[in-house]
Amino acid sequence: TTQSGGGLTPVTTDEVAVYVIPLMTALKFYPATRPGDPLEPYLLAGVGFAFGVEDSDSGTGIAQGFGFKAGSGLDWRLSPAFALTLGARYQWLKFFEGDPGGMETFKGFGFDAGLTYRFQYQ
Repeated sequence: TTQSGGGLTPVTTDEVAVYVIPLMTALKFYPATRPGDPLEPYLLAGVGFAFGVEDSDSGTGIAQGFGFKAGSGLDWRLSPAFALTLGARYQWLKFFEGDPGGMETFKGFGFDAGLTYRFQYQ
């Protein structure tokens, strides 16, 4: 929420919603296990582009940026193709032009959980 005016002019309030959309490619490295092991700790590294969308009463703006992420986690293999995954990551994004939400750089920790599918080859 931003406010403008004051003193002899009326105060107006403008609601601003900011969305950061990272489009990153990441690779998982399994340094301590073999492909058949049921528990597989991993390291993660990735880079890519991002979009920052700022939506307010006065209009919508889009900023482009670039960033990286790094993290680690654990895959629990349920079958040769499927695994449950749980991990943590640090992500850093810098926008080229514009500053969605008044911030040029977004950074911080995040958590991941999900189902992983591995393509099988023969």
